[in-house]
Amino acid sequence: MQFFLWYNEVLQTYTNMSTSNATSVKKSETVMELLRESWSGLSKYALSFVLLSLIPLVSFVVLGLFTLIALYSVGFNVELFRNLMQDSVQAIKTIQSWQWITAWIVVAVGVLALCVIGAASQIAMVVIAAEEALSVGEALKKSFGKIIPLLVTGIFTSLLVLGAFFMFVIPAFIVSFFLLFVQFEVVLNNKNLGSAVKRSTSLVARNFGYVFTRVFIYLMLMITLNIFIPNILLKIEPATGMYVAIYSIFATVVLGWYAMLYFIKLYQHISDQQEEVSTAWIYIIGLLGWIIMTLVGVLSYKVFYKMLKERMGTGNATMHVANEGEKKYLDESQKLFDQMRQVDKDATEQTIDQSIEQLKLLNDQNIVLLQKGTKDYPKSAKIWHQLGSAYTWQSNTGTLEDGLVAFKKAEKLEPKNVAYINGVGDMLIRLGRNEQAILQLQKSMRITKKSGFAHLSLAQAYRNIKIYDEARKNYKIAIGIFTAENSKGTFDSYILQAQREMAALP
Repeated sequence: MQFFLWYNEVLQTYTNMSTSNATSVKKSETVMELLRESWSGLSKYALSFVLLSLIPLVSFVVLGLFTLIALYSVGFNVELFRNLMQDSVQAIKTIQSWQWITAWIVVAVGVLALCVIGAASQIAMVVIAAEEALSVGEALKKSFGKIIPLLVTGIFTSLLVLGAFFMFVIPAFIVSFFLLFVQFEVVLNNKNLGSAVKRSTSLVARNFGYVFTRVFIYLMLMITLNIFIPNILLKIEPATGMYVAIYSIFATVVLGWYAMLYFIKLYQHISDQQEEVSTAWIYIIGLLGWIIMTLVGVLSYKVFYKMLKERMGTGNATMHVANEGEKKYLDESQKLFDQMRQVDKDATEQTIDQSIEQLKLLNDQNIVLLQKGTKDYPKSAKIWHQLGSAYTWQSNTGTLEDGLVAFKKAEKLEPKNVAYINGVGDMLIRLGRNEQAILQLQKSMRITKKSGFAHLSLAQAYRNIKIYDEARKNYKIAIGIFTAENSKGTFDSYILQAQREMAALP
């Protein structure tokens, strides 16, 4: 207290010199008087603040129960959630459109009601703190008519501050400071948006030193009580963590109430100031900030989108995750592929004919399975691509031409997927259509320069038509790309293949 008394004497000299145009009676309010007046108000209205704080909590519980009962009555019951845990896709399909619409309406009404009650409670606190209501009920009655104006003003001022933030951060603090009293102008003086902004800016501008020093003192008080003291207590005795946490919660709530009283009293001390100043600079800063944010956002989107496309365009690009039904077909097909690879691996010169027959039988099952998958999920590019891969193995039921059709279908469904584009190119090479393959693989080059598989296939196509310089160039590029992405040894076999084929060129 002695520090505040000493500081106030120095401060009072400065404020009397710097703010002579404000009302003299109000300017005689010292910092200590403001602190004491705010504490007196907190002692007087603490019970009202507690009651008003409980209203949103009670409303949350009541509205929550109402929402659960309403959702249960339209079919969102325990049985549905049990089914969602077992088979989410099938369970969601059982929910009808009217149930979804009803559920969204119920939830939206509950959230809106909670927001209205919470806003009314906060406005009522301001009304009581400003001594414009004698009871909680009277304060709530006055608050409901001010919810929408305050909400509109709050959104607009938030946009101004956010725009100022993009003007290199510091302007956001300046704008926030000058808009300090906007909510009080709306709630206590029934001002509209423009008038509230102008009044708040004018009051702060005409009493800058007076307001700034008192805001600074409150911030120091808050930091001391809510940050500095808890940290000191924890360092002195770490075992008191739970008690410190309780203290922090209590201090946060009480300081919130005290802050409201403090700033309302501060606002009332200077509210007789009539002279107004221009607020154009606030709108200009906010607008410029939003323009900067928009330009940066567009530029960032273009840069990151291009990087994402290139990353997705690599040889092992990730395709869309299939749903449960598609996944079932793909998983069963993958098991057959694994069996086919094992048979091929175990084949010896004595058992080659038997292995071929076994491979054909397995792949016949695979093709039939994937054909059924394309009928059930005709828009699944993954299943079409898997079917094309199956046709590259020996079978009794398909040809390479069938594989080309399947690969083209996958590419048509996802024309920007490099893996699908490469699949068509590879199949064209197998069929001896190397010129077509080169044109096809150029599509991959236009999407990304980092697909090792596209460069490897392109090198093979150029080799087949005896354009060896282009073949050698693409082999080198493929080796470089595979090597850069080979931290786990994934591309060892492809690097060796490219090196071997390049060494065999004339």
